[in-house]
Amino acid sequence: KDYQKLYQDIHNLVLNIQSAEVTVTGMSQELDLFNAVYESMDKSIGYIFAQNTTEIMILVEKDSVSGMENLEVTFADGSTVSAQIRGTDVNTGLAVLKAEKSQISEHTLEAIGFLSLGNSDHSALLASPVIAMGNPMGNRSVVYGMITSTDTVVSMPDGNYKLLTTDIYGSENATGILVDLNGKVVGIINQDHNEKSVSNLISALGISEIKSALQRMSNGIENSYIGIQGTDVPSEVARIKEVPVGVYVTGIAMDSPAMQAGIQSGDIIVNVDKKKIISFADYVAVLSSWIPGEEKTIYLMRQGQNGYKLAKVEVVASGL
Repeated sequence: KDYQKLYQDIHNLVLNIQSAEVTVTGMSQELDLFNAVYESMDKSIGYIFAQNTTEIMILVEKDSVSGMENLEVTFADGSTVSAQIRGTDVNTGLAVLKAEKSQISEHTLEAIGFLSLGNSDHSALLASPVIAMGNPMGNRSVVYGMITSTDTVVSMPDGNYKLLTTDIYGSENATGILVDLNGKVVGIINQDHNEKSVSNLISALGISEIKSALQRMSNGIENSYIGIQGTDVPSEVARIKEVPVGVYVTGIAMDSPAMQAGIQSGDIIVNVDKKKIISFADYVAVLSSWIPGEEKTIYLMRQGQNGYKLAKVEVVASGL
C-alpha cells in the first residue's frame, strides 16, 4: 500500500505539471520537386512558465519553431491560440513564445498551470529522484528515475552549464524537462553532450544556468555574443601558483568579437569596465546587460616572460 501511495502521489504531481503543458504546432509552406506548394507541419511540446499583464510565455525547443510562418498553441483543454517567437537562445537550443491573454478564454486561463523553476546548484541534487517529462522516450511520455551525476560542466561560448545525468533509459533525441519530487524543474533535457557509451541515458542542462537566458528571451532582449569559453580560477590555485583570480580563458570562438579584439586562450579576465570579475558567473552577469553593438573595455592579465601583466582590449558585442 505504501508503494502504491508513493506512485499515486507522483502521478498526481505529474498531472499538476501537465496543466502547464501545451502542444505547439508550427506551419510553413514549402515547394516539392515539381515546384508545387505544400504545407509542412511540425508538432512539439511546450511549457507555460511565466506571464505578464497581457501575455503568457511558453518554453519550447528552438528547432521545432525556427522557420515556421505560423505558430499555434493548444492548451490542455483543447483550445488553440496563435503565438509568436519572443526570443531564442543558441547555446541551450531553446525558444520562448508569447501568446496574448486577450485571445485566451477565462476558463482556459483559470485552468492552465505554470512551471515552477527550481535550483540545480545545490549538492543534495545528486542521487535524488526525478521525473522526466515531455518526450524522453522520443514521444510524449513520463519516466521516473534518479540523478546519478552532477560533476560534468558543458563549456559553450559565453556560458557554462551543469550537466545532470540520470539512470533513465530514453531516446537519443529526447526532449523535455526534469522535475524533482517537489514539482520544480531542475533541468532541461538535452542529449547533445552525452558520451557515446551512455548516449541513451537522459541528461539535462541545469536550470540555474538557464534562468538568465529565459529572462532575456521573455523580455525580448537580443543575446549579446562575445565568444569566450572559460572557467573560474580556484582561489587555492591562485594562491599556490600565483595566478590572478578571475576567468581563465580556455577558448575563443572563430571570428568572434573576442578574437577580433585580440583576446587569447590563457588570458585571465579580471574586469569588464568597472565591474570586477572573479568568476565565470560574474562574466555571464555582465554579458546579460551588454547590448549588441555596445563597446566595453575588458581588462585581463596576460602571462609573459616576467609573469602576468595587465592588458586591456576594447570589445564590441554582436547580436546572436
